[in-house]
Amino acid sequence: AVVLDGELLLHSGGTVPTGQANGGTRTFQNIFFNNRFWVSDDGEHWASITNVNGNEATDEGIVLDGHFVLQEGSVIPGSGFTSPVRNNGFFGGFMDASGNWYARGKNGDDVAWLVRNGDVIAREGDPIVPGSTELISGRIFTASFGLVTGNSLGQCVYVAETDEADPGRDEVAVRDGLRIV
Repeated sequence: AVVLDGELLLHSGGTVPTGQANGGTRTFQNIFFNNRFWVSDDGEHWASITNVNGNEATDEGIVLDGHFVLQEGSVIPGSGFTSPVRNNGFFGGFMDASGNWYARGKNGDDVAWLVRNGDVIAREGDPIVPGSTELISGRIFTASFGLVTGNSLGQCVYVAETDEADPGRDEVAVRDGLRIV
């Protein structure tokens, strides 16, 4: 169970998160999936990479305040992708102090992505920064994106693998999608 400031938020086997694909009504199975649970500094918002009981191809996703915002087997809303998030397709996430949430993962067609508050902010095949000929690539690492973090001002930094042939120079840290840091 998860209790925040004396309020029961959810409990495994009893709470049904809303927003499940196809109107599902499955209960939470593993709330702290791989220890991925975050709370905003004001305690008003929480997010988790979690799973629900049932079909393993659609059981995992990102839940924000008890509502699925991304789920395996579903296409990321508004992304322009045609392929859904693959089984075991969530590789990490984060919530900053202000409640902005991030997720990184991969679709069934093996295109990796990074999402902030539901919007895809970077994807495999994109230039590492605007105007660059070097591209984000999943050439060696499955995830393409190694980490993401952000602050309460809405700024973020992520690590991405690139298509640079030199293995000593094929990763970058990018701030706000605009600048290599």
